[in-house]
Amino acid sequence: MYIGDFVKAVYKSLKSNKNNGEVINIGSGKPVKIKSLILKIRNLVGKGKPKFNKIQIRSDEPVKLYPDILKAKKLLNWTPRVTLEQGLNKTINFYKKNAKKS
Repeated sequence: MYIGDFVKAVYKSLKSNKNNGEVINIGSGKPVKIKSLILKIRNLVGKGKPKFNKIQIRSDEPVKLYPDILKAKKLLNWTPRVTLEQGLNKTINFYKKNAKKS
């Protein structure tokens, strides 16, 4: 999830009176496999050699974990606007631009 979408959700929750005492999940609402995410980042950055399957998944580790954002949609009239690909591009470009300045 892109940070700008998260900030908008938090802002809306602070401005709203409908959500007092409510627990509201914020996220994309879509499952993303970690391996897929790593490969997307590697492709966008253009380098890296991830090593998969070096550590076994624990028996109690959830295979799928993503938020149900129905309550955020209903109470805050909020949905994420930036896709995963757009957010990754924005983030990577930001660091490419600003890493040279440090």
